Amino acid sequence: MTSSCALTPSLSDIRLESPYLTPPEAAAYLKISVQTLAVWRCLKRGPKFVLVNTRVRYVREDLDAFVRSCNQPRRASPKAGRPPKKARRGASR
Repeated sequence: MTSSCALTPSLSDIRLESPYLTPPEAAAYLKISVQTLAVWRCLKRGPKFVLVNTRVRYVREDLDAFVRSCNQPRRASPKAGRPPKKARRGASR
């Protein structure tokens, strides 16, 4: 007779996939330092984060959205395409 426990996976075999990443996990995912994430949080920059009780967590989809927003082509400033200003009429030297 076999035990039913043999058919049940142990806790070490079960990998719980949480939608929330800790700052070290998020930093590894983005390939940046944990300190950079902390600075971005203080400056209200970087990826969105949530507070679970008092703990900072990141959602993987928010990290992906942040990366996509960083890859947007930058628009030229309005002054970049303008020709240089012409000298005013009547200005004598």
